[in-house]
Amino acid sequence: MRRAVHALRRRQCGRRQSGGLLLAESGGFEKPELWKESLYEVEDIPFAYTEVSLNKLYELSLKQALQVIEQEGGSVQGEQVVIKTQQPVAVKYEKAFEGHYPAEKKAVNLLLQDATEFMFDGNGFVLKGYVKCADESYVASVAMYIDGALAETANLPVAKSTSIDDRRVDSFHKYQLPDAAHTVVLKWLNPRTDAQVYLGEAVIYSSQPNQLTYK
Repeated sequence: MRRAVHALRRRQCGRRQSGGLLLAESGGFEKPELWKESLYEVEDIPFAYTEVSLNKLYELSLKQALQVIEQEGGSVQGEQVVIKTQQPVAVKYEKAFEGHYPAEKKAVNLLLQDATEFMFDGNGFVLKGYVKCADESYVASVAMYIDGALAETANLPVAKSTSIDDRRVDSFHKYQLPDAAHTVVLKWLNPRTDAQVYLGEAVIYSSQPNQLTYK
C-alpha cells in the first residue's frame, strides 16, 4: 500500500503504477468481472505508434519475470514458481542534475540558417526545436559549437505524422559547463530548400538556486 501511495504522487504514470500495485498485492484475478470486462474488447488492439497489444504485454511481462526468477536462482515448474529470496541491498545513490538549477527560460525563436548563434549565462541549457520537411525521411545534421569548440553533431529527424518517437524533443542540450557567459553556434551541415529547422525556447541552468524576492 505504501508503494502504491508513493507512486500515486508521481503524476500520470504513477497513477497507473499504483493501480497495478494495488491490483497485484490484493489478487487482481479475484476482482469482480465488472472491473475487467471492459478490457476484453481492447486486449488485442496495439497501442498507438506500436505493434504491441495489452495481451502481448501480458505475455512479454510474464516471460521476462520467469526468466529473471530462473536467472537469480529460482525455479519454474509448470504453474509452480519458486522465488529465491535475497537480502535487500541499498543501491548507489544517484542525484539527477546535481548543481544545476533552472534560472531562466530564454526565447530563441529562430529558423536555423547556415549558422545561427545564441548566448546565455549559466552552466547548462536545453534547447527545444523541430525539423519540418515534405520528405519525411530527411534527417538534418547540425553541428553544435560551444565557445568555439565542437560539442556535438546532432541528427535531427523530421517528426513523422505516424510517429512521435523518431524525433528529438530536446534538439540540443549541454550540462556541467563553467557557470559563465557562453556562446552557442549551430551550423546546419546538410541544408535543403524544402526543409526548416526551428529553434524554440531554451531553459538555462545555473550552479546556484534562483533567489526570488516576494513583496
